[in-house]
Amino acid sequence: MRGPWLRFFSQTLHGRLLLLSAVPLILLAVLLTVNTIFGERAELQRGYLNLGRTATTYLAATSDFALYSGNEQLLDTLATSMSDLAQIDGVAFLNANREVLVSTLRGQVPWSALLPANLGLEHHAIGSRLYFERPVAISGIEIEDYSESPPGGAEAVTGWVILAVDMSAMAAEQRGVLIRNGGTAAGLLILVFFLSYALASGMLAPITSLTATVEEIEGGNLVAQAQASGVEELAALGRGINYMAKSIADSQRGLEQRVSSATARLRMSLENLQLKNLELESERQKAEEASRAKSDFLARMSHELRTPLNSIQGFVRLLEQSSLDASEQQYCAIIEQASEQLLLLIDDILEHARLQSGVMELDVQPLDIVACVENPVRLQGPSAYEKNVEVIIDIDPDLPIFLYADSLRLRQVVSNLVANAIKFTERGHILVRLTNGGVVDDKVSLVIDVEDTGIGMSSAQQDKIFEAFTQADTTITRRFGGTGLGLPIVQDLVSLMGGEIDLYSEESVGSRVRVSLPLALQVGHRQLERLSTTLAVFDPESVSRESLGHAVQRITDDLRLYDDFEVLIKSLVMRDIEAIIISLPISDLGHSLADMLVRLREYTPVPVFVFLPLRGLRGNAVFNIQGVDSLDISYLAKPWSSAEFYTVYNSLRHGSLVGSGAVAPLTEVKVLVAEDNDFSRLLLSTLLEKAGCDLEAVENGREALVRCEQVDFDLLAFDVHMPELNGIDALASIRASGGLNSTTPAVMLTADVLQHNERLASLPGRNEMIHKPFDNKRLIDLMLTLLDRKPSRAPLQDIATRQIPRAEFFQEVDRLLVSAVETYQNRDVVELREIIHQLLGIAGVFKLGELEKQVQALHTLVQEEDAWVGDALQSIEEEFARLRLEAGEERA
Repeated sequence: MRGPWLRFFSQTLHGRLLLLSAVPLILLAVLLTVNTIFGERAELQRGYLNLGRTATTYLAATSDFALYSGNEQLLDTLATSMSDLAQIDGVAFLNANREVLVSTLRGQVPWSALLPANLGLEHHAIGSRLYFERPVAISGIEIEDYSESPPGGAEAVTGWVILAVDMSAMAAEQRGVLIRNGGTAAGLLILVFFLSYALASGMLAPITSLTATVEEIEGGNLVAQAQASGVEELAALGRGINYMAKSIADSQRGLEQRVSSATARLRMSLENLQLKNLELESERQKAEEASRAKSDFLARMSHELRTPLNSIQGFVRLLEQSSLDASEQQYCAIIEQASEQLLLLIDDILEHARLQSGVMELDVQPLDIVACVENPVRLQGPSAYEKNVEVIIDIDPDLPIFLYADSLRLRQVVSNLVANAIKFTERGHILVRLTNGGVVDDKVSLVIDVEDTGIGMSSAQQDKIFEAFTQADTTITRRFGGTGLGLPIVQDLVSLMGGEIDLYSEESVGSRVRVSLPLALQVGHRQLERLSTTLAVFDPESVSRESLGHAVQRITDDLRLYDDFEVLIKSLVMRDIEAIIISLPISDLGHSLADMLVRLREYTPVPVFVFLPLRGLRGNAVFNIQGVDSLDISYLAKPWSSAEFYTVYNSLRHGSLVGSGAVAPLTEVKVLVAEDNDFSRLLLSTLLEKAGCDLEAVENGREALVRCEQVDFDLLAFDVHMPELNGIDALASIRASGGLNSTTPAVMLTADVLQHNERLASLPGRNEMIHKPFDNKRLIDLMLTLLDRKPSRAPLQDIATRQIPRAEFFQEVDRLLVSAVETYQNRDVVELREIIHQLLGIAGVFKLGELEKQVQALHTLVQEEDAWVGDALQSIEEEFARLRLEAGEERA
């Protein structure tokens, strides 16, 4: 109820006007009533007080003699006569000792409060009575005998009179006053309220009518009209309301017409839009079908083109082994080179198509980011050195190297960037720099810069360099070749990995491509123990010297950099230098290096590490310098890598340098070999045993798993193709087990040159793949690198092959050829591939020239299921028969 009334008085004009007129009158009536009530109550109280005072005064004056004489009968008569009054509730007379003589007090009397002493008050209330008390004294007649006597003789108190007045009667009379005046006030208030209400209603009737009209208009009744009023102002307001209603009605009719028109147009637009959407959906489906058709076409064309290309390459290799003159050999080389270029073109187109279709997914694995970037750079190095272009790798010493990334895609990005830089650089250098762009949300911003001193590009050329099948200049395609897919593929891969790519270039100066990738950190990896060795680094080229210094800073803090060889010589006399690193540009190889080494040995016997391009390492002259003790010199390959600095590190840490005539030892290295072919297993076992390994060999991946659960090995060497469980699956199970050998380095061996190592690269740990026929020294050096040992320099070709009985070799090849012919006749392609795979491994290891080439060609034909497999098998049988005849071996 309070809510509606509150809204009525606070939100309505009627209520406010009612309050405005009624409140003052109500307040006035209330004030008058209160004043009357309080006045009458005060008057009533004064009457009772006067009654008590008058009665006690009268009793005190008339009872003095009775008290004095102790006439209790007279006192009782006085008390009884006074008690007859309605307001008086009794009288008591006390003697001078305040002892009760006579009392007509009714009910319970509080004598304990009245008798002890005079309270010094004229009256005091106790309970429902008002007690009046007055002393009674004898007043004598003063007779003055002597005028000198002092006036005012003392009066003697003969007793006390106590009178009780009943207050309940006064309370009843007060209630009567309150009721009378309250009733009068209530009647007055009701009268005032009704008068105010009538006045307000009369004044508000026209306004209420106008309000009702406005509410009807608000509710949608636009034909409602305000009634005329006698009040001029309200009449004007009514006319305005009527005009407003008419205007609103006119506007609504116009608006409805416009809405109807707009709705019709919108309906037509929606119908057109629906038709357009149907057309777009149809076009989208056509585009998707075209994209699928393109992808299917590219995949089919890839297979259809690869099959004849592999056949062409196989038969070109067969032709190269036949009796051809020099020009014919050159023609074969051109055909083979063109085939390789066409295969690369097909690979680029397929990769671009996969990226554009969005089907490519990342395989993020833990990896050594430095090694992942270095490998493709080092593979591209020989191409650059053939053009006398220096390739430099610069690694920021503060860069975390253990990260998470897709190894295959990251290598592809680096490989494409470096290959592109080599293509357009004829002089100078190519710098690959890795830096730390900062850590945000536990992710390292890996920054890869590939900088060259090539032909550069203009701003206009840079704008279209990332477009597919586009070169910066049409003349570039004629001069340098290529499809124009390298950088677009890199851009798509970088975007797939969540990174960014930027290009900075200047014509005739060079280009720099920057790739930034957010990669997650690995935790728990132990860093290399830093050495206290003082190292001197000499390199006349500033860029190369700075990058080499950064690499050396990972193993020691005590570093000296020199760009002048004479200053280095003087420092050898003045300072305690414990090892020297020399890096020379391609132009300074040969005689300059020899002179430097001779002079160094005149001043110091400390170890020397020489970084040379691979082609420089192949030159025998560099290892046979007169007057130089080669046992104190190590030759390492450029572009330098982490593996090369592991060699420097371990050599300095253990104080052991391997001379040019020594074989890097595998002494006490525990190796597990898994190879299903008996002869290949014997060959590999012999090689590793002669290299000093503690060897254990099994026949398949299943047995390898069992042994890896029981024995902790230093190195694993698995063939990829094995029955029951292949090598890569076995290694994946070992890595996933988390037990023994889950982090043991592994070498995978395969005779399939087309074998992809994507899955191997995705496995954790240090894993490498080597193709059969493998070079013995290359295999040993690879194992040493995985074990963080220094690679050997001595050739190891005959270490194992000299130990294999010749008869066993011919028997094994003969057995494999017979099995291959039978399997081919039975059309068992899978088994035939496995047999040729084993035959290729054996023929390659023994370097049997013509037989090896023919088996390689046969391996390619079998992979493509070519119709010429039978003819190739027959040619191999004939070649093997010739070898057997030359060796004097008879068929068993």
